Amino acid sequence: MRIAILAASVVSAAGLTAGVAVANPTGGFHAGVFASYAQSGDATLLSGANPATQATFIDTGSVASVIPVDGSNFGGGAQVGFDWLLGDKAFIGVEANFTYLGVDETSSRPGPTDASRIMTANVQQEYLATALVRVGYWVSDDVDLHVAGGFAFGDTEMTTALTRIPSCVGNNCQQGATSDTATGWALGAGAEFALSPKMGLRIDYLHYDLGEQSHLMTDPAFPAFIYNARSDFSGDLVQAGISWRF
Repeated sequence: MRIAILAASVVSAAGLTAGVAVANPTGGFHAGVFASYAQSGDATLLSGANPATQATFIDTGSVASVIPVDGSNFGGGAQVGFDWLLGDKAFIGVEANFTYLGVDETSSRPGPTDASRIMTANVQQEYLATALVRVGYWVSDDVDLHVAGGFAFGDTEMTTALTRIPSCVGNNCQQGATSDTATGWALGAGAEFALSPKMGLRIDYLHYDLGEQSHLMTDPAFPAFIYNARSDFSGDLVQAGISWRF
């Protein structure tokens, strides 16, 4: 909801600039820089990795099985692409996009039936890169609307740890972590408003999905009790910036 409201506000404000300059719809190279707002919202899910763990802790509620992790951050990036005109108004193009996300969020939950068992999850996404195909239409000489979709990749990092109150001495405290460069897809839409024949204000919304990551949580002192932690890495971006045509 927050990112939808932000996108609507930016587009509304940008609309005030329409009509101040004629862009003369054309193809060719374009490049730009932008500020961005990223929002990722999901949960780290815990399950037993062997029958003993699942029956003893997860199913009985001693350990929280769902850790909500919602992250957001302001960032920025750059894009470069090439468009081909299809007639006088329509166009198709390709575009590469790199965005610094800087999402780093931590959340903790006590066990539903045992508050002394605290499960903590941390997810991080430093950057997102995309290679997109764009299709658009100049609704007037100075405003274009477009949709885009294609390939996405970025770094993903996930850490989980079980702690105990007052301490882990004599108690099982499993932990684990994973990091990867994940691949997936992105889909979005946007608009560009001419500020001059070669420069425009560009606003885009993008949803991305880099798939699911998982890892085992273990404690060498208690090898019989193993957890599996998994989380989806997906989110939404609003980007607003300046684009130049060459």
